[in-house]
Amino acid sequence: MSTDTTPLPASPPAATAVARPAERSGYLTRWARVPRELGFLLPTLPIVLISLTVLSALFTTGVGSLLVIFGIFLVLAALFAARGFGVFELLRLQGAGFPPIRPPAWDRLARGRSGWAKVFSPAIDGHYWLYLLHGMI
Repeated sequence: MSTDTTPLPASPPAATAVARPAERSGYLTRWARVPRELGFLLPTLPIVLISLTVLSALFTTGVGSLLVIFGIFLVLAALFAARGFGVFELLRLQGAGFPPIRPPAWDRLARGRSGWAKVFSPAIDGHYWLYLLHGMI
């Protein structure tokens, strides 16, 4: 058995205890954002539970009864509810101080159409389906 007696490398010089003003201001600005971000994060669980319950109930009931006429309207109701939850999420993000996100043009497919085409236009708009996916996941 051998013992190694090589000296350990010298430790680097100790860091100065005084922080530079730029570092201190960055640190303090991060702490200043904490209340806004907590205001965003704390109500997230109840909102997610309500969103998941409402959207999954409407969508699965609607898909399950598509052969019956009212199933189509339940799926459309799920899409409109998903739009509402998605817009609310964008407002929450903006209120928490995150950069603004441009909302989609919701009525671009319904313009110039009349009657039933306006009613069923959310079914062919991808943003409604993305918001439904976001709300259910």
